[in-house]
Amino acid sequence: KISGILQCFSSIFLAMLIHRYYVARPVAILFACTIFFAIVNRSTALRINYLTTSPLSSRIRRNNCFFLCCRLPRGRPLSVSRRPPDSNASSSSPKTLASPNTVVPTPSKFLELEDVGAPSDREEAAVLTADRTRGLLILLSVPVVWGTYAPAVRYLYAVSDPPLPGLIFSAAYYSLASATLSIVAATFSNIDDSSRNVPNREGTSKEIAAAEEKDTLRRDGSELGAYLTFANALQVLGLMTVDGDRAAFLVQTTTVMVPILFGLSNLATKKKMNVDGRTWSACGVATAGVYIISSGGGGGLGGIGTGDILILGAAVIYSLHVLRLSALAPRHDALDLAEAKAAFEAKASIAIVIGMYLVGSMGSIDFSPAQDVYFYMTEGYKSISTETLGRMAATVAWTGWVTCAYTIYAQSAGQRVVKSPVTANLIYSSQPLWSAALGYLLNGEMLDGRGCAGAALVGLAVAMVTLKRPNESDVATVEN
Repeated sequence: KISGILQCFSSIFLAMLIHRYYVARPVAILFACTIFFAIVNRSTALRINYLTTSPLSSRIRRNNCFFLCCRLPRGRPLSVSRRPPDSNASSSSPKTLASPNTVVPTPSKFLELEDVGAPSDREEAAVLTADRTRGLLILLSVPVVWGTYAPAVRYLYAVSDPPLPGLIFSAAYYSLASATLSIVAATFSNIDDSSRNVPNREGTSKEIAAAEEKDTLRRDGSELGAYLTFANALQVLGLMTVDGDRAAFLVQTTTVMVPILFGLSNLATKKKMNVDGRTWSACGVATAGVYIISSGGGGGLGGIGTGDILILGAAVIYSLHVLRLSALAPRHDALDLAEAKAAFEAKASIAIVIGMYLVGSMGSIDFSPAQDVYFYMTEGYKSISTETLGRMAATVAWTGWVTCAYTIYAQSAGQRVVKSPVTANLIYSSQPLWSAALGYLLNGEMLDGRGCAGAALVGLAVAMVTLKRPNESDVATVEN
């Protein structure tokens, strides 16, 4: 069966080819959107049909499903027992099993499945499939939204004079994301904490348990936020001496680092959750695809310099973030964890800006990021035009609410369900595809032959992990 993801990618790249050789850009965009929404409509209809049908439905219907609906394994049939309506009946009397071909004229409230509390193989498979589908959909939305970051930044710096320093820009959208998640979390919080993951230990008051849970949440959120803050700082420093294409590939080496670190951590802790051969193959395919896309301009990788080491260090820390998020996300509510994580990132970003301002005010230290921050906060802001101010507000709003706040929450919610950090990171590695697609739709930017080949490899790698049949090691069971 052809994956829905590959269909979406194919429609976009087909539209790019049509635009390049035959028709004008608006027609190509219309063609791509038409195919995309047709696929979405078909997948939604098939998914609804699947979810509203009993697990004992016909095999044809189960096999004729979209890539989101994996086939259920064959298991034992459900048998039905009759409970007499007489409440005084002896509990030791044997149950009378209904014949498979006999219609039981007993009210439905007196019918129960055998082995109550022990779901059948098909019921378990249906639950695993639904949970994994939900988690994969959430995770797939993350690289799509990340793909909008580059166009938003280009929109900002198209007329920004003087240019807004990147550190101030990141502090602004992190602060907006933190404030937004705090408001949303406060709005949806339940006063009695009935829907929260508050421990209910014997001999411990609810207030003490809630305070302990809050401290744990703050500690875990700060740990995850520290990974991203430190990695982002290393990446910014590395970009001072490394070109964008090379840096993009070095950062995407997380595709290989995550399964390696995951395997080493499981070996050290003697866990049985390993990376299977199919996932390793997908990691290799994705790495090759990212390399082809990143090296489209030529030049190759060449030697390793100080900037390369800094960016590789950032990739290691990004990989640790993905691993730790998979371990910590099931312990907390996704929105609470996102709020704690964003709060730390906002505070750290503001602290970095203040530190850069103080360093720049000394004058004797030649450090361009600090000098840029100091100049902008003392003189540069005075020459901001009305148009630039409007672009700043729009870009900060989009990046703060969508590419930052939403993705922080979506990563926590998705990895809370999808247990494997390797699968999650492979999905994240599809960001170059979405960036290329959005660059074409918004700015008419075209991928060359190498770029299309690399994009196809990355799409294939994502399909290899999303089409894999779920099992208990892939899906974490959490209480919502």
